[in-house]
Amino acid sequence: MADDLLLQGRNGCKVTEDVPDLKIYVELGPDAVVASVATANLTSDDHGKLQTNEGAAGDPAARPFNLPAAVAGLKIPFYDQNGSGLRIVAAGGDTIRVGSVVSVAAGYCQITQLGAMIVLRAINGTEWVAEPTTDPWVIQDS
Repeated sequence: MADDLLLQGRNGCKVTEDVPDLKIYVELGPDAVVASVATANLTSDDHGKLQTNEGAAGDPAARPFNLPAAVAGLKIPFYDQNGSGLRIVAAGGDTIRVGSVVSVAAGYCQITQLGAMIVLRAINGTEWVAEPTTDPWVIQDS
């Protein structure tokens, strides 16, 4: 039973599936906001938590948000709360795609714009993709 997944619907219907190595990510409520003023080494536990730079100052390259290794289904939103900028860095062999631009492996996306927001989703074990954004993100693509 350790590898079984039991799902129960509102109507009482139950489904049991054998699902080895199942990982479930739970969306967190509105209180899931994390402000970072120094380097932030994110983990899968940061799924769904809004990452901000509230209280930070100086070059965002000196205080990056380091993404965890991509695992399909992870989602991490970021918000430039004070205009001092955000730099988000992919792990090891992972990439970040914003629109049609893809970073190099372990590359970054960066912005210095008050109110800029980006939501990154891991779509597999190596790729983070941004939900549509009109903010002018700079991507390290070479």
